Amino acid sequence: MRSDGSPENIPAESWTTQQLAEFLSLVSSFTEEGDAVLGGVERAAEALDTEVVALVREGRVDASIGFPAGAQPADELVAAAAEPRFEREPLGATRPEPTP
Repeated sequence: MRSDGSPENIPAESWTTQQLAEFLSLVSSFTEEGDAVLGGVERAAEALDTEVVALVREGRVDASIGFPAGAQPADELVAAAAEPRFEREPLGATRPEPTP
């Protein structure tokens, strides 16, 4: 394995293609739309190595992970999705004070 996690015998530029194929295979394996949406959100979080992901479409949050049950900040997620460039601190996160 290379340092980016891709196998030695697959060119680096093809690894992204392989990940996309796996993602599409996973999403298309579900028979219910809601299950496919949630499965896609979970896989996206895994691929991005993050704990919080939300799918926002048509002004509403269709699926999210990483928030406590019933505590999804829907208004903030919808507002963030409308931004041309997402630059926000993680919800509830605190920034460490700089050291002198």
